[in-house]
Amino acid sequence: LTYLFKIKFGFPFWFAIPIFLFLCATLGCLIDFFVYRPLRRKESSSLVFLLASLGSYIVLQNLISLAFGDDNKTF
Repeated sequence: LTYLFKIKFGFPFWFAIPIFLFLCATLGCLIDFFVYRPLRRKESSSLVFLLASLGSYIVLQNLISLAFGDDNKTF
């Protein structure tokens, strides 16, 4: 997200960092609300939480790859 705001949108680096932190915290809250909270309500096992976290990771990783490509990005 910092790359997106710094390079693509042209924001200053020190302004892109707080935006990045806010959006990552928001994303974490959304993942908790939509993925982990229903599992906690059902009192799921630790294995189910592990599989849900791996699934979330794979989805996010592939979305980032689709948006920016797989090559290394630098500031």
